[in-house]
Amino acid sequence: PEGERPAENRIREALSTLLPSANGSVPSEKVLFIVACPKDVIMYTDAVKTTGNEDKIEVRDIIELVEEAIGLTETNAEHAEALA
Repeated sequence: PEGERPAENRIREALSTLLPSANGSVPSEKVLFIVACPKDVIMYTDAVKTTGNEDKIEVRDIIELVEEAIGLTETNAEHAEALA
């Protein structure tokens, strides 16, 4: 649509591809929109919010998925405790 920011357009395109259902139902789980740049996480997360799709799609950095897959995730409290 005219006046739409490129990131908002990309989110709309991703949702139409990932959630082709036209009935407007919300999936039981959010779909993931994976990016490889910290700046993109901010840009696309903002686009998700401005398009009102927070309940449908979640923006994640690929490194977060890698960390989870190999068990490197820790909370901020655990990290602070490890540094103390």
